Amino acid sequence: MRYILVLVLFLLSFCQCLANEKAKEVYNFFKGTEYSEVADIIAAQGALESAWYKNKSHVEKNNYFSILDPKKKDCRDNQVECMLTYRSLKKSCEALLRLLRSRKYSTNREGYIADLEHGPGGNKRLRYAEDPHYVVKVLNAVNSLYKKGIVPEEVIYDG
Repeated sequence: MRYILVLVLFLLSFCQCLANEKAKEVYNFFKGTEYSEVADIIAAQGALESAWYKNKSHVEKNNYFSILDPKKKDCRDNQVECMLTYRSLKKSCEALLRLLRSRKYSTNREGYIADLEHGPGGNKRLRYAEDPHYVVKVLNAVNSLYKKGIVPEEVIYDG
């Protein structure tokens, strides 16, 4: 019985290490783009969207940002069926980068947070998520990534 417990604990810590590596990979990818100032926020978005890079559907589809197929309409009830599939985490990051560019998301912290909350240019249709508490959740996730040593600084948000 003790061996089973040790094995379970080992597997859980191994999964957590893989999740941390994915968060680092996302952070490092976006550090090399015009979104470098918000790379920590984007890594936190991936963590939040994919249950800390462990959700089965997100892992199978390599879609850690819940990017939906624009050709599929009426995805409210089953977003997993509408999610696009990518060959790798890098391809998923590249797709998010294209999406952010096409929707003209700001590349600075204050602007990016405002765009997440209200949509780029105040266009609510282009908001990243419908959850009214999404920004607070993402910024809390940034702070969790900071505590794990994945991103270099905490975020203080006064709403």
